[in-house]
Amino acid sequence: HFDYVGGPRNYKWLNTTQVERSWEQMRLAWAHGVERLWIVNVGDIKPMELPISAFLDQAWDPDAADLAWIEGYPAAWAAEQFGPERAKDIGEILTRYTQYNARRKPELISPDTWSLVHEREAERVLAGWNALVGRTLLLGAKIPASHRDAWYQLVEYPVLASANLNHLHVAVGRNRLYAAQGRASANAWADKARELFARDAELQRVYEHEIAGGKWTSMMSQPRIGYTHWQSPERNILPALATVDVPEKGVTGVAIEGDARRWPVPLASARLPVLDRVAAPTREVVVFNGGRQPIGFTASTRTPWLKVSPASGEVVDTEALDIRVDWAALPEGEHEGRIHIRGKDWTEVTVVVPVHKPPAHRGARGFVEGNGVVAIEAQHHAQAVAPADGQWQVVPNLGRTLSGVTAWPATGAPATPGGDGARLEYPLVMDHDGEVEVRVVLSPTLDIRHRGGLRYALSIDDETPQVVGMRLDPTPGDPDFRAWEAAVIDNAHAATSRHRVRAGAR
Repeated sequence: HFDYVGGPRNYKWLNTTQVERSWEQMRLAWAHGVERLWIVNVGDIKPMELPISAFLDQAWDPDAADLAWIEGYPAAWAAEQFGPERAKDIGEILTRYTQYNARRKPELISPDTWSLVHEREAERVLAGWNALVGRTLLLGAKIPASHRDAWYQLVEYPVLASANLNHLHVAVGRNRLYAAQGRASANAWADKARELFARDAELQRVYEHEIAGGKWTSMMSQPRIGYTHWQSPERNILPALATVDVPEKGVTGVAIEGDARRWPVPLASARLPVLDRVAAPTREVVVFNGGRQPIGFTASTRTPWLKVSPASGEVVDTEALDIRVDWAALPEGEHEGRIHIRGKDWTEVTVVVPVHKPPAHRGARGFVEGNGVVAIEAQHHAQAVAPADGQWQVVPNLGRTLSGVTAWPATGAPATPGGDGARLEYPLVMDHDGEVEVRVVLSPTLDIRHRGGLRYALSIDDETPQVVGMRLDPTPGDPDFRAWEAAVIDNAHAATSRHRVRAGAR
């Protein structure tokens, strides 16, 4: 489905299908003997030119459409449309915008999709879009006038409109969060959301009326903002915004990373998530103003290894505090410091700053635990033992980040876990003994052989491999398609297992 009507949501506006995804699925179909008829649901052809072309080119000669073919396809397709000179750069933009949209389809994004309080997720998502917009505009200035219409509808509009939509939902999220916290800036974020909503309409107007002499009128009229259930609304609807009655005098408030509340909170202690030298050397504390007039504040600490700046100032809107740890002054282990914030209105907040300095692990090599997490790209294995008569293949760009890894061919017999069988090995460097959860992010493929779901096995050190299943088709225990719907929403399935680990290099 390049275009879809149904649960959990329609998606009919722009392309959200990675060509690597459709290639992977149709390669599986070809390998399993589906040789006479391939069908793809397209709907409106106009925004789906890239995936349609890839689908049909692969169908024309499936044996020739190998791994190298799909890796070079976006650039090759861009060369056909715009010439070879800038094809590689254009192909990269097309690849990245579809990857970003595939993480969460535009119709499925809401003001609470990207977290505003945890791990700076919203900021990281928007930074990726901002960088892509910058690259697109810079390259667009070099496109000849003869190709400007095609450039706008194939490349520039999808990037700018998708980035704008993400900014819009984050702006609405900030408006609601800041209103709940009593920030004066909540009203400004409501204005920003209205501006971005109007920007969406303006980008559509350019597409439909300013390029190609109005040739593509109404082609971008599919609603994409304001979904409340699976069916699209009749028109784009700006999500509900909050308004704050802002007092004239300045009012001190404090917000801390990992917590949506406004501090101070009666009978509660403000506590940051753990600072960790590997994974989270800094955390965010913001002093904000709940009134119209600027208000002064001070920030201090009596903890010798903890630094906070600025030490004082006036807050008009917000002031982010820079919190730093003198790691050289700390021994390994767990520590706590405190930051004291005081406003000129006598507001006082003490923020507990927990810190973890991990062991040095000198000489150890591997993926290092940071703040209780180890994150590994699938292709970054230290050793790959290939399946009998097969190989491990890296599928570039497939998924949320770098790539996917698959065993090929897909028609081989199921492997027997353990021993010297086919496997991927990843060295770990752990801080603590104990139980861990391992989440493996998988391509959400259905089990066409009806063996109870696709399976993989995982073990740490010398433990007996655990067999973990991924069953996404409806089952008696899941009559509401919950697993399938979650996989559609995320374009992925995260399977989990639990294991015991020992500290040190594994």
